[in-house]
Amino acid sequence: SLNTSKVLFVPDANLGKYVESQLDGVEVTVYNGNCPVHNNVTIDNIKQVREKYPNAKVLIHPECKPEISSMGDYIGSTSGIIDYVRKSSDKKFIIVTEKGVADRLKRDYPDKEFVLISEKMLCESMKLTTLEEILYSLENEVNEISLDDKVRELSAKCIEEMLKVSV
Repeated sequence: SLNTSKVLFVPDANLGKYVESQLDGVEVTVYNGNCPVHNNVTIDNIKQVREKYPNAKVLIHPECKPEISSMGDYIGSTSGIIDYVRKSSDKKFIIVTEKGVADRLKRDYPDKEFVLISEKMLCESMKLTTLEEILYSLENEVNEISLDDKVRELSAKCIEEMLKVSV
């Protein structure tokens, strides 16, 4: 449980409001930002895919708008969606999150069928940094990010608290 009654949540307002719905008695103030990939999913998108695949489970990432998330059979993080599929005896799923998650599920569970809500669910920002670039930075000790001790300690505290309540 959190040792506070108020939380400032950045950068995604939809995810912040979802987190608030999972915390009893904690007020979450959100930054007015959203992931454009998740925020652009519409009610019509969900209705159309449910019509086309009526027996499929709809798995939705909480960065989608609350009215979209409420239409899912399961709402959860990337790891939560993957875990749901792993444990499920169902064979068909509609994936309402970034394309990379659907690609991974197809690879890891070839006996199950996955339908991506839209081919537009591709986050260009997530694809900007490659493993090769990370390796280069580590091997050549370049592109280092430095933080002063106070910022580092406060940031670490936020991350530790987030991990305590994560699913």
